Parts: sequence; C-alpha cells; structure tokens
Amino acid sequence: MIELIRTKGTPLLETWLQSPCNVLYYLAKNRPGKNLDIEIGGATFHLVQDADTAREILRNRTEIYCKYFGSYSRLFGESRLTVNGDKWRKLRGYSQSYITETDANAVLKATKHFFREACDNLLTQSNGVEYAVDEALDFAAAATVSKMVLGFPIEDWGPEAISDIRKILRLASWENFPQPTRSGVDEAFLTLDAEDAKLDLQARFAKLLTERDKSNSRGLVNDLAKADPADVDIFGELATLLFAGFDTTASSLAWSMFLLAKDPALQSKLRASVRGMSTDEGLEAADVLALQDLNAFFLEAMRIFPPIPVLSRTLAENDQIGDWALVKGRRVLISIIGVQQDSSVFPNPLDVRLERHPKGSLAKETAGNFVPFGDGKRVCPGARFANLEALVALVVILDTMQLEPVPDQSLKLRWDASMRQVDGTKIIMTPLR
Repeated sequence: MIELIRTKGTPLLETWLQSPCNVLYYLAKNRPGKNLDIEIGGATFHLVQDADTAREILRNRTEIYCKYFGSYSRLFGESRLTVNGDKWRKLRGYSQSYITETDANAVLKATKHFFREACDNLLTQSNGVEYAVDEALDFAAAATVSKMVLGFPIEDWGPEAISDIRKILRLASWENFPQPTRSGVDEAFLTLDAEDAKLDLQARFAKLLTERDKSNSRGLVNDLAKADPADVDIFGELATLLFAGFDTTASSLAWSMFLLAKDPALQSKLRASVRGMSTDEGLEAADVLALQDLNAFFLEAMRIFPPIPVLSRTLAENDQIGDWALVKGRRVLISIIGVQQDSSVFPNPLDVRLERHPKGSLAKETAGNFVPFGDGKRVCPGARFANLEALVALVVILDTMQLEPVPDQSLKLRWDASMRQVDGTKIIMTPLR
C-alpha cells in the first residue's frame, strides 16, 4: 500500500514553501527507498524514491512518462532540453558531437585556466573571511563550456549573461513548483525580472551572431547559425546548453568545497594526492581520471548533494507499478535525493565515505542508486565532460587554497535549476603556504 503524505495543516507545508529540497531529505530519511504520494497545495504528486521504479520509468516507460518542461520552454525557447520526439532527435544531432567528442586534454587545459582565475579571485575577495563561492564558480564553469562547446567566449554574450539566466531560472522554479499560499506580488516581480532578462539576453545574442557572421571560426554557434530557422531556435538551443552546462557543474563544485571545508582530514588527504598538479604543464586528463580518492570523493559529493534534486515527468495515461496505481495527468517527481539517500544501500547516507566507491568507481551493487545525471535516453549528454571538468577544478582548488567552514552556519537550501544554498555557499579561504 502506497502511503499518502498530507502536508495541509502540517509543518511540512511551510517547509515545502521554504525549500522543497528540505522535504525531500526529510522523506528520504524517514521513508527510505519508499515510493509515496504527496499532497501539496491541494494537488497530489507521485514521489519516486525507489531506484528500481525510477529506472523503470526513465528507461522502459518513456512513452507514457513524458518529460515535464513546465515554463522552461517558454522562458528559454526550444532546445534539445525542452522538446520531445523527432524535434529532440534532430536538435541532438546538431550538438551531440560538440558535447561528447570534445578532446579531454583540451577540456583540462581550459578548465585549469578558468578555475585558476576563479581561485585567485576568491582568495582576493575572501582574504581569510567568509565569502560565497557561487558566482566565481558559475563564471568559470560557464566560460569553460562556452569556449569548449558553444564556440565563443562567454564575455561575447555580455557580462550580465549568467545573472540574466539566473533570473529566468528563479521564475521557472517558482512556476514549475507553485507555492499557493505565497503572494502573487512575489511572482509578478519574478516575472518582470525574467522577461527583462530574456529580452536583454536575446538582444545581446543577436549582436553576437551578427559579429560571428564576419568570422571564419568554428564551433556549435557557427553550425547552428547555418541551420534552417524552422529547424533550430538558435537562441533557445545555446541558452539552455549554457545553463545546463555551467549550472550543475558549479553547483556540484560548491557542494564539494562545502564538504571539504567541513572535513579537514579528508581535505588534507585529497590535497596530498594532487599537490603540484595545478601548475604541471604536462598534466593530462588521464592523470586526473586516475586519482581514485578524488574520483570517489566527487561521487560522494554528487550523491549527498545532487545538483538536480528531482526529475519531473507527466503521466500520459494510467499506469500500475507493483501495488502503486499512478494516475493520468499527475506529475511524477523522481527524487534523486531519495534514490541516493536510501540508507539500506548507503548506510549513514549523509556521511562522506570514500570506501563506498572502490578504486574511485561506482560499485556494481550501488550503481543503480546513483543517478545525478539522470537515466535512460534523456540522460545528461554532458556527464563525461562535466565529470572531467569538476575533477580538474577540484585539483586546482585543493592545490591552491585551504578551505575552512563558516562557524555555526545553518544549511538553507534553494532550488532553481540546481540545488544551492539560499545565501550562497560561504567558505573561509586562505592561500596555501
């Protein structure tokens, strides 16, 4: 029998309004691995926490569990991330090779450059006091994906591009998970900010395209510019690839720094394994991928704090999975937090334990409960790229700075496109002596 969790008139509703992620962690702890129905604001959602059920939905029943885009397609336009069917396959054909076939050593080189700049900036700004790392990580990750995949420097889209995308993501988050007891005034201001940001992004992008037409440089932006406009919404494709490419990577790195700051012994252990690598001109991607402890740590960081906490689907027809009757038209929320926090698979799931991932790889018996990049045909196409980028960034961070936690810092979660801390991830950073 599937349990129905009612939030009306309970503290859970107010917690959901403050942060859905907090509720997901609560349910993962108190109903580990259990699928649930949950009532929020008068609507009932199906909540998946069982890994086998998640895999069945994402791999085998994609025809009736339709990817839910909410307002993302309206706010960002059409792209391989916001369409289905033949349109999705066609758009995937344009960008797939740029994402999956990028030279690993070129990615390493670009990542080292941009994240070294980020670390230098953070050390200057922090100067031994608490400072939020998110903005610097966002820019470094955006600069890397823009250079390596999109085909132009992020500065060409204007220095406001990342903050504009954030404004759109905030509105999309609000609309996709409505908060019925909150004032409509809040949503009105979010809407104005997002609409202004989109117009600014489009205007600067049109200018970028005009200037790119005068060059002979290669890259995804050039290929898309030559495509039939009926086939490709070039703004939508590049805007969504940019936010998908930097947002989750930056989020996972912020959480990694948070965990390292909390555990000095682990930080020292990992630093010893990477010492001197950030300035080693002969360093290659294979060298970083061979760092077993660093790989194991990053797997744990993504498992504990998955950048995308939930995957959302809409049911096209009634379905039955075991004793669970799922209703046509309802939203199905696949809780990545719930799947990855199953204590029957990962004892003490909030603890970082490198031994969960022997030789820095997923163990066969736990691999099904590790889905930070999704699963099935809509699995994140940039998983390989993002993993290498994050590992190289961690090499630079560990080899550059000492991380210390902010005393008595409370953990408040927010959810835009990725899971972040409400006021940013604040850390005390000092240069290594």
